[in-house]
Amino acid sequence: MEDPQRITEFQRKRINVLVKEWSAISGEKEVEIYKVFMKDFGIRYFRELPIEHYSTVKETLEEWISAGAAKAGPVAVPEVVKAHSERVQHQLGCPACIEKDASFGRALRAIFALAVLAFLLSLLCGWLLYKMPVS
Repeated sequence: MEDPQRITEFQRKRINVLVKEWSAISGEKEVEIYKVFMKDFGIRYFRELPIEHYSTVKETLEEWISAGAAKAGPVAVPEVVKAHSERVQHQLGCPACIEKDASFGRALRAIFALAVLAFLLSLLCGWLLYKMPVS
């Protein structure tokens, strides 16, 4: 029997951010929040969570956070947690940053290729000038 595919590092970090937010709202320890999901899905370590359950866990945490934030008022999540959440989200998957990094990588490869081509052409021109018969 095949071992089911596990959640990715990005997904695990995204869930971690949500767990931190829920912990800040509810006052519950992060470990206890993880234990709830580990018990529900029958896993020993959270990193063993099958990828098909990622959406369920994420949506559950988001529902808890939105319900807790609505109940607690507008200042439910401390600024430190918000800043951490935004920073982690930015590091993990800001679509604009991902595209910018990919574009920058393509540009570097193109510049390198053009520099090599210019060097080779200058060598070829020099060699042809050297081999040119004197009239």
